[in-house]
Amino acid sequence: MKSNTENELYAACGYGGIPVSTVLLRLVELYKKSKEHEDARKTTEQIIEKLKVQGAKKAKNGTGVLVKGEPGVMVRMAKCCNPVPGDDIIGYITRGRGVSVHRSDCTSLGHTPEDLERMIEVSWDEASSESFHVGIDIQAYDRSGILMEVMAVLSELKITITNMNAKVLENTKNVMINIVVEIRDISQLDFVMTKLRRIREVYTVQRSKGGA
Repeated sequence: MKSNTENELYAACGYGGIPVSTVLLRLVELYKKSKEHEDARKTTEQIIEKLKVQGAKKAKNGTGVLVKGEPGVMVRMAKCCNPVPGDDIIGYITRGRGVSVHRSDCTSLGHTPEDLERMIEVSWDEASSESFHVGIDIQAYDRSGILMEVMAVLSELKITITNMNAKVLENTKNVMINIVVEIRDISQLDFVMTKLRRIREVYTVQRSKGGA
């Protein structure tokens, strides 16, 4: 159909230039697309309503994350990547567990059509004061007192440690230390890791790939 205006379309139909059936099929197609778009928008809105925290009305969801601008939606931070404010994030609508928040570069996110349909816009709540668990991997020369120095640095920075593990790498004189700490945002995480890198005999400090 090459008619440029509504009047041209009517005229073309009148003298048989365009079969009426063709016009009707095209209109039906456009209607279906419009309805699908509207249904998708309504479905998203309905999902958000269902995921809102039940019981007492809460201004926030306790995670520091907004789902499409809504503060009361049931949200959980994905353990596979443990995002913190400052990370680019994406939401994934789970079955029965609300919206799971991942880092945008999380390797656990699927990319099938179904996965893409379940993804939803999320953003950090700038007014939130929540803390987040983050894993940090430290590799260092295995010398006396190395663990105490790591703990001393974190204590000086007033960083809470929620878990710590250390093991000597087989057939080496190196030790792998994994700590889980409470962090406010990505800037604080970068600052903490910079301080840890300054410890004598520490040669690698990086964010845990598996989150925390």
